[in-house]
Amino acid sequence: MASTLKINNLDTASGSTITIPTGKQLIGTDTNSIKAPGQIINVTGTVNTTGTSTTSSSYSTLFSHTITPTSASSKIFIVISIGGLYMNLGGNVNQSHWRIGRSIGGASDDVPANHNTNFHTEMGRNLTGTGTRANVDMTILDSPNTTSAIVYKVQCRIFTGTNGIKINDTAGTSTMTLFEIAQ
Repeated sequence: MASTLKINNLDTASGSTITIPTGKQLIGTDTNSIKAPGQIINVTGTVNTTGTSTTSSSYSTLFSHTITPTSASSKIFIVISIGGLYMNLGGNVNQSHWRIGRSIGGASDDVPANHNTNFHTEMGRNLTGTGTRANVDMTILDSPNTTSAIVYKVQCRIFTGTNGIKINDTAGTSTMTLFEIAQ
């Protein structure tokens, strides 16, 4: 028969640690029952192999993924890797700007996470028009202050040039991993 101990505060008589005996475990009943600042409490991600291109001078979403934080105080650590980036569609030199966009709770505002997430500004400067390939890696720590669903987006726009860029060219793979971190 199991017993239940109900307390409002747990403290030690001396010292600063509470010891759990060898072979015993402290188990929470859900994701919010036991957490410490800095602990990863939720991880989700996506692997994208779809060849996607853009020729737009406005930011276009190439792929996205959603996370729903368990606490409004959580931070979201975003790790993105773009594979198979082909920067010279149609044989033209293109310069591109990249960013991480964000929409909260179904809003379509595409506000960049932390308001300044431009990566690889003018990627492609001084390249020739012959099949230039590259990778784009982006990471950022976001403070969304919500428990609503958040859609993070890989976005790109053509800065100069014509005919655009393409991701996941020649069987490339792109990934996005979202880590919710307790505060």
